[in-house]
Amino acid sequence: MIREIDVNELDQVLKIDRLVLGTNWEDHHYHTEIFNEDSIFLIDVCSNVVRGFILILVLGLDAEILQIATHPDYQKKGLASRLFGTSVEILQDVGVEYLFLEVRESNSCAIEFYRKKGFIQTGVRKNYYGLNRHANLMRKRLSYDCISD
Repeated sequence: MIREIDVNELDQVLKIDRLVLGTNWEDHHYHTEIFNEDSIFLIDVCSNVVRGFILILVLGLDAEILQIATHPDYQKKGLASRLFGTSVEILQDVGVEYLFLEVRESNSCAIEFYRKKGFIQTGVRKNYYGLNRHANLMRKRLSYDCISD
C-alpha cells in the first residue's frame, strides 16, 4: 500500500537510504521533510515493512524528486513505478507542470527508469556528487488529460 509516511517509520526509510542511496542526507533532513507542507513523502508499505519511498518537494508549478529508493529485497517488482505514478497523480492534482531531478551520471539503471517515465536530460551539473562525479539534470512535463462535456 502506498501512503504518506508516519514519523515512526522514518528508521526504516533511513535504512533503505543507507543501503541503496548512500546519500549525504542526515536523519534530520528526512525528519524535516515529513513535516514540510511543501513536501510529498510517500512510502510503499506491506505488513508494517517499508519497502520503498519517494520524497518530492513542490515549488509552485514545479516539483523536484529529492529521493526515491526501493529496499534491495523488493527491487525489480514495480514498486518504484507505483510510487512514481502515485506521486505524479498527486502533483497533477495540485497543478504542478514540471517535475525535475538530478541523477548520478553513472547510474544507468536510474537514468533508463526516468527515460521510460518520460524524463529528458536538460543538462549536467559538474562535480555535483564529488570530484568527477556529475549529475544529469532531467525534466518531465506532466500531462493533463482534458475531458470535454
